[in-house]
Amino acid sequence: AGSLASYAMSPAPSVGASGAIFGLFGGLLAFYVVGRNVLGDMGRRQLQSMGGLIVVNLLLGFAVPGIDYYAHLGGLAAGALSGWLLAPRFTVGFQFGQPQVVRHFLPQGWPGALALLLVLGWLVRAVQPPL
Repeated sequence: AGSLASYAMSPAPSVGASGAIFGLFGGLLAFYVVGRNVLGDMGRRQLQSMGGLIVVNLLLGFAVPGIDYYAHLGGLAAGALSGWLLAPRFTVGFQFGQPQVVRHFLPQGWPGALALLLVLGWLVRAVQPPL
């Protein structure tokens, strides 16, 4: 998705995997946001670390010339949305006086992610003039 954003928004050619790396950042960020009630202090610390890492890398991307920040933003947005759609939901319950963590997987996340990819593909085709 980062490459699609770069292709749609920037006339300059772009190379590298930074958009994909930002997609992973976004997915991890969404995972920790979705599970923040169950993951406790470890989840909160990881969420703060990921947030700081993302902010620093975005600031560097905007400050240093020649870095394709469209790929970074597109990858981050797509990773966060995909992570939010596909992250398992956890609940904590008690059975026989013992705490139990129950994992709920949302199957509607897969069609949502597919629809997102289709919309992104259509937007890229609509934005770019024919060669």
